[in-house]
Amino acid sequence: MPNAAKRTALRYLGVLVAASALPIAALSQASEAGPSSVQPANDEVNEWMNGWMDSGAAGDAAAVQRFAEPVYFLAKPIQWRPKQAGGKIPEVVVPAGFVTDLASIPHVFWSELKPGAGYAHAAIVLDFLYWEQGAAIARADADEIFRLALKDLDTAPATLDAISNALKTSGQAAWQQNAQLKAAGERRILKKPPGAAASWDDWKKLPGVF
Repeated sequence: MPNAAKRTALRYLGVLVAASALPIAALSQASEAGPSSVQPANDEVNEWMNGWMDSGAAGDAAAVQRFAEPVYFLAKPIQWRPKQAGGKIPEVVVPAGFVTDLASIPHVFWSELKPGAGYAHAAIVLDFLYWEQGAAIARADADEIFRLALKDLDTAPATLDAISNALKTSGQAAWQQNAQLKAAGERRILKKPPGAAASWDDWKKLPGVF
């Protein structure tokens, strides 16, 4: 097994071992807290996204802007198409104005994939699908689209397996938290983009922005 594959497998094994060592009460509290309890710190998300936005990767860096917090929104649409048309998996178009905090992305993703290669594009597509939770695309389909998008980017098989397995473990918490936020009235498709240095927490409370 190549060294990179070994490192990926050992890192993912370490995550599983650490999780198995938690007491039941702690696991319950983590589940109730939602995916934020197993997601990377805000500075890690910010550093990773800045690497993509500053690189001009795939010409799409200018399409993503950020709030004062490490929360991002699209200035123009992005899309993903399956290589084989006409199958079960549809094309995905993420509309301009979509707000993403990338909370659906497994922690292993951040350390294994360089944003300049286009992985942030795939991450935003997954976060959109986890937010929309449309009848046409179930969670399993969203996970498969993410896997195919990473495969399209020539992700190493061992890394792809580690991320897919991590998503199977952590994805349900992210899916449920999004459902709860939507039920509480949160919206994520902006009609009015924010001004410079605007806070997401403040902007989403203003009238006429959605």
